[in-house]
Amino acid sequence: MLQGTERLCLLFGSRIHVQTSFGGIKTDNLELKPLQPRDAAQLFLYRVHRHLFWKDLWRTKEEWMERAADWYGDAAYAKVADRKRLDLGEVPIALERGNREQVLDTLAAMPLLSEFCQGIPLRLRQTAERVTSSLGCLWDLLEELQEERDRGRQEIQRRILASPAAGSVCLRRSSSIRQRGSQWQLGKVLGQGAHGVVYHARDTISGESFAVKVTEDSPELRGELEMYQKLEHEHIVSYLGHEVQGRQLYIFLEYMPEGTLRDKIQEFGAFQESLCSALAEQILLGLEYLHEQQVLHRDLKCSNLLLDVSGRVKISDFGCSRWIEKGDQAKTLIGSPYWLPPELLVGDSYDQAADIWSFGCTVVELLTGKIPWSTQVTADNPLAAAHQIRMLTAQGQLPSAPDVSNLSEECRDFVWNSCLRVQPSERLSSKSLLQHAWLKQRP
Repeated sequence: MLQGTERLCLLFGSRIHVQTSFGGIKTDNLELKPLQPRDAAQLFLYRVHRHLFWKDLWRTKEEWMERAADWYGDAAYAKVADRKRLDLGEVPIALERGNREQVLDTLAAMPLLSEFCQGIPLRLRQTAERVTSSLGCLWDLLEELQEERDRGRQEIQRRILASPAAGSVCLRRSSSIRQRGSQWQLGKVLGQGAHGVVYHARDTISGESFAVKVTEDSPELRGELEMYQKLEHEHIVSYLGHEVQGRQLYIFLEYMPEGTLRDKIQEFGAFQESLCSALAEQILLGLEYLHEQQVLHRDLKCSNLLLDVSGRVKISDFGCSRWIEKGDQAKTLIGSPYWLPPELLVGDSYDQAADIWSFGCTVVELLTGKIPWSTQVTADNPLAAAHQIRMLTAQGQLPSAPDVSNLSEECRDFVWNSCLRVQPSERLSSKSLLQHAWLKQRP
């Protein structure tokens, strides 16, 4: 039986997000669980633009004739006016009472739904909309999607591996600072968090694209604004200005059209180890800069890491960040539960080593394509998940990968021996991690 929110997804093919925080623990970007296989198949059928035929579900004549014999016995040909259509598999599928569940199960098991859509309503809708009268069959669409995914994955890999080397000259943002009072208009929503909504925006005169974070003006948001104003690095999203209108604060930021690393994971799956190494190095360069500036990020994860068109990764979202003096420690419980370090979960004070743990969890996210702890934590509620993670780390457990044996020894040492150490003092600093063999072995 579908839950109320899942029924809404089934009807409208939408995805529901919860953007809020509770007691400092962020619950942003929590999505509904994937639909059950039959429900996913039913939503897909509801969204397609043409009838589905036997050849859509079964690839060969032998397969669909075997199914026809199961359903109709010797009367299979009598069900079709044109015998050629049966030979070609061009018989519309009717969801009759006797075969409905079998059809839905067969459709749900197809790689098109199980591999590409994964029960996510938005993907089901987008994929179904490509099933038009000009499409030969679903197996052709599967091949198209596989080719598109492979091309996209290769292109992203090419850009990241060819991204400008560390220390390369990066244009200063001063020339891009927006003039106060210039005209601009909001576009689509790019993201939403506990403290505001980020939109794509465009200057109505120059046509320049940028991102704008719209939020209610407050001392906390002024702190985030101050951080954007003072930080400048090739791996930090650039600040372009701000405006205050009434009680609304508008923060103008660099537009990153490629979206987040989480977007790329959802599109292409887990990254190859060599690509993870290249990404990890870029993230660490930005993190090293933040720590040199006495900044704790406190919410490092793939959904807060943006990718520009050249393949450069930039750290964003400083809503949880704070300045911290050298030798000082923070105590606030804040961040996203699956990336929180053990010392923060038990209420101890913490320093820059907390970001190193979150960074290690982020690398696990890149290597596996899943959020850290996803196979070890059963709770849906973020607070309950944080409690489970606290118990697991107290037992000495760490975020795991499904098949660690496929990873190089250097990779395992980097992630689990250098970053994900329960004791903060045993974690390497960002500067030391940049000298690790895993980052140095790439050609």
